[in-house]
Amino acid sequence: MKQIIASGDGPGAGHLVICEVVMAHFHDTIFTETGAIDPHQLDLIGRMGADWYCRAHGDALFEVARPQLGIGVDRIPADIRNSAVLSGNDLGKLGSFSALPTTDDVKAFLESGILNELFDEAKNGCQYLPDLLHLRAKQLLAERKVKEAWLTLLANYF
Repeated sequence: MKQIIASGDGPGAGHLVICEVVMAHFHDTIFTETGAIDPHQLDLIGRMGADWYCRAHGDALFEVARPQLGIGVDRIPADIRNSAVLSGNDLGKLGSFSALPTTDDVKAFLESGILNELFDEAKNGCQYLPDLLHLRAKQLLAERKVKEAWLTLLANYF
């Protein structure tokens, strides 16, 4: 079964072809150990419009974690959700976390002293503590340390 859906007849119009792929051939070197396709092994090309195309390789490739069933972006406190530091991708990572850390988790994180340097910088310098915490959380999210990012952000409430 196949279906062809026209998107218009003017400039920029195209067709969406929906069909079942019954066979495909791939070179083994494009797959990772887990069987996923490794985009670094491909020479991907994207159409930009008119006569323009782009190649996606090297630094042009980046990864955004798939959304998980988590707390959702709506449950992120407004001051974090409206951060000037955190991007939409950062908020998506926070929203995909399964549950907010508990008060005891945040207190234990603070007692560990891991954020003392930031608190001292805000107290003795000219930096605004929430901005420092958001910057640290952004770093942690880039390192895929979502729980530590949450603990850092929630430290501002204690």
